[in-house]
Amino acid sequence: MGKPILTLKDLKKLPYATTLFSVIHEKKKVYVDKTAMIARIAETEDAPVFLSRPRRFGKSLLVSAFESLFSKGLQDFKGLNIDTGEDKWTDKTYKVVHLDFSNYASCSREEFKIRLTQALTRRLSDVCSLSPLDEQGNYYDPADIIDQVCLKIADHSLVLLIDEYDSPFTHHLGNKTEMDELSAVFSNFFSAIKTWSGKFRFIFITGIARIANVSLFSVFNNLKDISCHKNYATLLGITDEELKRYFDPYVRNAAAVLDMSVSEVYNRMKSLYDGFQFSIENETTVYNPWSVLSFLSDPEQGFLNFWYSTSGGTPTILIKYLENTDFQDLFNKLSYRVKEGSLTDYLAEEDMLLSKSAPDQIPIEMLLYQTGYFTLRKDSPEIAKLAIPNDEVSESLIKLSLDIN
Repeated sequence: MGKPILTLKDLKKLPYATTLFSVIHEKKKVYVDKTAMIARIAETEDAPVFLSRPRRFGKSLLVSAFESLFSKGLQDFKGLNIDTGEDKWTDKTYKVVHLDFSNYASCSREEFKIRLTQALTRRLSDVCSLSPLDEQGNYYDPADIIDQVCLKIADHSLVLLIDEYDSPFTHHLGNKTEMDELSAVFSNFFSAIKTWSGKFRFIFITGIARIANVSLFSVFNNLKDISCHKNYATLLGITDEELKRYFDPYVRNAAAVLDMSVSEVYNRMKSLYDGFQFSIENETTVYNPWSVLSFLSDPEQGFLNFWYSTSGGTPTILIKYLENTDFQDLFNKLSYRVKEGSLTDYLAEEDMLLSKSAPDQIPIEMLLYQTGYFTLRKDSPEIAKLAIPNDEVSESLIKLSLDIN
């Protein structure tokens, strides 16, 4: 091993495992400036916005950035694109309700209802007087809290941010009774939000899978799904240009530690961690930020498979699917073809990429795309190939096939 050229203090500037935008600002950590796209979404999208990405791609940090922007204005954005030039953000601040549904992943229907009601009551108690319990001492439905608040507030005064909306469903995959009961709570909740849509300045929702019976997609008939939109293809992830612009000192440090040339490190990182494409119309690929930051923060460990060594590469919904014998058989056949280097690209129309399915009926190819094992490659203006993005994911696919057998 060679000698590092950066200190531990320098390495702590990397935003490794950082999901709070305010921490990025306070600790002066490296931030890949995506605020021009963030401003575009916040300024131009009046309908509720949905974004799907695999785990470990920075969805939570993005949601936190929206929270900072709407609750504190430009306080955490000094010097970034959104703070400079003709397009500088000038909107006022709002009451923000930020909910992370992954916190309720293992909850039963009743637990989910109670905890969501408690969370809404805590977050909105400064807007009006609220209690999570009715006169009989029973917990209100979350929709009831929305009704109580929206009766008393001005139009366009709330911002709603929901991260990992699908976590409670994917955790209970295979338990139809529990999923049906959860669906009823979801339906009431989203219906209340739709009823009071005029009270919301902005609604943003993230997840991995597009689940048909969660009510999100049926209730919000005006939902704007930007998951495959060309303007936001690089909203999450790191492009080649961004890697060199923001992380070149860290790449050079890795080269010094590993006794490699800088170009060799860049090439190795590209083959392992790049290759994710999220739009047919925008062929720019991005690196998985979790893998990049994991490598650069501790280059002495070498070019490891960070995708599969954390829960990022094996989300609950995929594991639950592979407990099903039929899906396991399809997956094993696909993995064998990967191992033999004979994978034929799957083709998918854009409508298929944005389609919704019952949680236990998602086509295996689409599930592998949504969880990041497949990515897009353009075949024609309206047709995409589904291909494996890079060597790290290819290896992970084989490891997963061995682990489930």
